[in-house]
Amino acid sequence: MNMKETIRTMSALLTMMVAMAVFACTFTACSDDENDNNDVTPILHPIAEHITGTWMMTNSYMLQDGEWVEDPLNGYVEDYVIRPDGTYIRCESSTLPDEQTFDYRRVHTWNVISEEDAIVKVGRWNHRIERLTADEIVWHCNHASDNGVSVEGEFKWILKRIEKPRATPYTRILGKWRFHKRYHDQGGEWVEVTEEFPTDYWREYNEEGICITHFLRDGKEETTKFRCYYYAYPSWDMDYVNHVHSNYEQPNSFNAIWYADKNTLHFFHEDCINEEDPTVLLPGGHKDVFVREK
Repeated sequence: MNMKETIRTMSALLTMMVAMAVFACTFTACSDDENDNNDVTPILHPIAEHITGTWMMTNSYMLQDGEWVEDPLNGYVEDYVIRPDGTYIRCESSTLPDEQTFDYRRVHTWNVISEEDAIVKVGRWNHRIERLTADEIVWHCNHASDNGVSVEGEFKWILKRIEKPRATPYTRILGKWRFHKRYHDQGGEWVEVTEEFPTDYWREYNEEGICITHFLRDGKEETTKFRCYYYAYPSWDMDYVNHVHSNYEQPNSFNAIWYADKNTLHFFHEDCINEEDPTVLLPGGHKDVFVREK
């Protein structure tokens, strides 16, 4: 082999070695990048487009002595319906010590405070998102609610995406109910009241925890909105609804309800309510029967 051929051969070998080195470095760099990406908790962006939907809380944690300690939910239900218009419905249901289930829903606002830092204001408090994927949210907050009381600390919650809010006692009353008949308890017997009633009277309980009542009498319409607090006792036949007037100026209405079937609702007036023993109705009261509008 002459000198020129030797040089050409060495050049070819050198070129091949450089190419292999570049390939190896490229492969290593890609592998390192992939490992780095795997180590980074994913947060989908833009946040506003990926956070909307319905989510259920699956785990709750509190930071104690530098460690995350799980706070068991023990039947507590908290779902979020996060809507694109900047509002969300919080669906909450909890079992109290007397086995009473307290159920309510509220509408609040949300907005992205920082896309870069993944900060979202949910209701009154800022939440830092640790993870946001197509089916999971992990977020942190310095405030939590304990039976309606704000508590400060370091908290973390895990939420999973679901199709719709989970069924709770309040779910049974959802929908529009049209007035059918009124009765008066006379000596232990419910006797129909035949006095003149509004030409149109209905109640509608919506997903936002609002009851809308509508009357049409002598050509005049009257519509009122109430916030609903729903109480259910497994050992009782009846549930209770506290209707709180939306402007807080008019008196509340606390009513017992009983479902004759899924489409027939007996709505007991306050003159039936026994405050000392809610399981027993007072004699001489009134009730309205409503039929679900399909």
